[in-house]
Amino acid sequence: MAEGEDREDSEANPKEFVGDSEEIPSIESVQISAENEIDDFEEDEEYMALDNQLDQLNACLNDLEARNDDLVTKLKALLADSKEVQRELQELNGRSDGTPPDSGQGASGSRVTS
Repeated sequence: MAEGEDREDSEANPKEFVGDSEEIPSIESVQISAENEIDDFEEDEEYMALDNQLDQLNACLNDLEARNDDLVTKLKALLADSKEVQRELQELNGRSDGTPPDSGQGASGSRVTS
């Protein structure tokens, strides 16, 4: 009968069975711990999603910057070509009038007749 009494005592007092130094966590603390782990996991997923979005935005901005740089280069080349064509046209117009280029013009830009 002593065996039955020992079993009843250990079932009645779980601390004796596990040991006095270890406490069995309560259901509430296990639930809170699990909820915190779920919250941490959800936050990690949110951070990962935000990180992916930032990477996509960065890639788009890099592409936009490259396109902008390309446009600036093309516009500078177009401006230089336009200035060259304008200079050539002015030279041709001056030669067809029989006057040398850049001569015969006054300070106001009008032709001086002699």
